[in-house]
Amino acid sequence: MIDIHNHIIPQFDVGSTSWEESLEMLRQSAEDGITDVIATPHILDENDFNRDKELLSKFTELQTRAKKAGIHVQLHLGCEVYAHPDMQLEKSFATLNNNGKYFLVEFPMNTVPVFIPETFFNFALDGKIPIIAHPERNLNIIKDPQQAYDFVQRGALLQINAGSLHGIFGQSAKKIAELMMNANLVHFIASDAHSSNTRNPKLRATYELVIQKWGQEKATKIFFENPQKVLEGKKIVTSDPIAFENLKDNKKGLLNLFSKYIRKTTG
Repeated sequence: MIDIHNHIIPQFDVGSTSWEESLEMLRQSAEDGITDVIATPHILDENDFNRDKELLSKFTELQTRAKKAGIHVQLHLGCEVYAHPDMQLEKSFATLNNNGKYFLVEFPMNTVPVFIPETFFNFALDGKIPIIAHPERNLNIIKDPQQAYDFVQRGALLQINAGSLHGIFGQSAKKIAELMMNANLVHFIASDAHSSNTRNPKLRATYELVIQKWGQEKATKIFFENPQKVLEGKKIVTSDPIAFENLKDNKKGLLNLFSKYIRKTTG
């Protein structure tokens, strides 16, 4: 498995707090069957982009420490860019593994910014493809799941958190994650790890859950094939998304039922 979203760089953002914790996160990844990890520290604004020397130095040191510790996980560098109108992707770490093609972007948790469609369109003209981080946790998308479908129809890719399918981020996030899986809207599942404890970098349990509920082929694509293509900057061929009203298990209007559930739980 390949983990494309992981806050493993120590003392850079709200992720790992020490070199020891970062190494423990890598050990957990290796034991769990993860071969590659993309370090994706939060980049909230231009000031964070200008910390590139610090970031590159810490990334290189983490690689060195991991090698000395005998941890056999390949580390790659990227970032999780916070969506804002003036997003720039010129830095080497702005696209994942410096592939020049795929970038991981985070929305505010309670909204989808109005400038996003135009911003994504402009990046697409430059050959840049957004991977939207954990859309199942976005309150705006939870209330209106059709937005997730619309983003994919326009060429974006979606990454959900492994913990979401286990209810770690609440039942609303779990239900929208399952809905998105059923509709072929999920292209990656990543750990979004922040520590070696509660937000750890393990994926195995979720991989097995996906096999059980959605099959081996989908699990292989989500946990390995698509992430591998991201590392290499190669084209990802996606399955056609299924309109929510056309889902096979939609006999009573699955999307309408989900919307009623959300209105009941969120007011």
